[in-house]
Amino acid sequence: MAVTPEDVKEASLTCEFKEDPPYSDVAIQLRIDRAELFVNADLWGDLADPGVTNLAAHFLVMDSLGGVSSGGAIASEKAGDVAVGYTNPTPSRDDQSFTTTSYGRTFLTLRQMVPAIGTTSYPTTGRSLN
Repeated sequence: MAVTPEDVKEASLTCEFKEDPPYSDVAIQLRIDRAELFVNADLWGDLADPGVTNLAAHFLVMDSLGGVSSGGAIASEKAGDVAVGYTNPTPSRDDQSFTTTSYGRTFLTLRQMVPAIGTTSYPTTGRSLN
């Protein structure tokens, strides 16, 4: 199954926005196309569509913020005079941008579940690929 803009809206973005996400289908499709470059469907198997969906949502959010991130997950909050503190994640340089949204972190989690090339089982479960 190929991921569509509607899949991204339903699976990811609708949770974040009370109404329809403020992205056009064209904008979402562009991010899907970019996300598919990171996901080899033959290797990812059943995880390919969720991987593309979450990565496309990550790209949409990051692009709407101009690529600026807050750092990590929220570590502290304050209501009066509004203050928010963030954790300072220390991932590898290649993965750092993915940690800035929940969608990117979900993508990284899914990617960890993808078998390495040449293996015959999933790394975290030991289940056979056959």
